[in-house]
Amino acid sequence: MSFKGIRGCNSRVSKEDQEFYDLRQRAAEYYRANSVPQNIEGVLNQMFLEKPDDIYGYLANYFSQHSAKAVICRTEGKEVYDGNGQISAQADVYCIIRNEEKWVSSGAVPSHGELASGRTDPSGVAEESSAQSHALETALSWINQPISTMLRGLNPSDQTTIDKILSDFFLARFLENEDEKRKESEAEEQKSAESTPEPAPPPPPQPPTKDRKGADKALLRKKSVCMEQCLPPADSSGCS
Repeated sequence: MSFKGIRGCNSRVSKEDQEFYDLRQRAAEYYRANSVPQNIEGVLNQMFLEKPDDIYGYLANYFSQHSAKAVICRTEGKEVYDGNGQISAQADVYCIIRNEEKWVSSGAVPSHGELASGRTDPSGVAEESSAQSHALETALSWINQPISTMLRGLNPSDQTTIDKILSDFFLARFLENEDEKRKESEAEEQKSAESTPEPAPPPPPQPPTKDRKGADKALLRKKSVCMEQCLPPADSSGCS
């Protein structure tokens, strides 16, 4: 007898019976919507005809073909040591496979290398080590936060889409870094220009004084007298 028939016979139905009936209805609708009864009936009939030795292996192979594809759920960055004992950045990729989170792949990039500046003095080595440590921290923060969010829900085998997303992300970070360097350079140039005093203009020429004018006139008179003394007298014989 159905639940409706029971309700017709006895209008006083307990709350537990009502909830159980509703649960059965939801379960039946869920299985029908996902074609579970049809698929199970089909695989059981096919398995009976083939009569495999490994029954559960046969069922596992069948349902694995109908399971959802793996999707990336998160990426995790962490520090690891390579074969040389140097710290490297490792990225682990986790996917949802048959309703379970599983690790699928990882890749490591060393954070050490040749000194980019070519300096071998202690201060140069310390600066380079500090820069590499900062780069490692930045890489791990990118892997754990923005990259993990951007790749979530993607098919791990869709390499073209993943490469495009990562390429755009790294290009944007590169442009941001270049813009910061340009702003810092402009700020340093402006600060240097403000701290450098402008050269003082040369003093104006001094106007001639009265004593100087008198000395010049005396010199001119002296030169005139000297010239008169040096000139021979005019020959008067030509006039007689």
